[in-house]
Amino acid sequence: MNAQLTARPNPFINSLTVEINSPADQHGIVRLIDGTGKIIKMISWNLKRGLNITTLNNLKGLADGLYFLDVVDGDGNVLHKTKLVKE
Repeated sequence: MNAQLTARPNPFINSLTVEINSPADQHGIVRLIDGTGKIIKMISWNLKRGLNITTLNNLKGLADGLYFLDVVDGDGNVLHKTKLVKE
């Protein structure tokens, strides 16, 4: 089951709005990962079929640079991944 992931704004400063369009009800884990592969933030999310929206706040303290945001299913399979830039 694939989910589509959108994050904005990109580049970001202090917060990110995360939108996941899920084809079915499913459990997902959203991870914010730095350029070295370290997980910076992780949230568990019970996705409903259709559009799901949340905001990741308090990101101003992160170092500027490249980050990745992905969503994985309960089995650890990456459903979608996107690149982000922190300014």
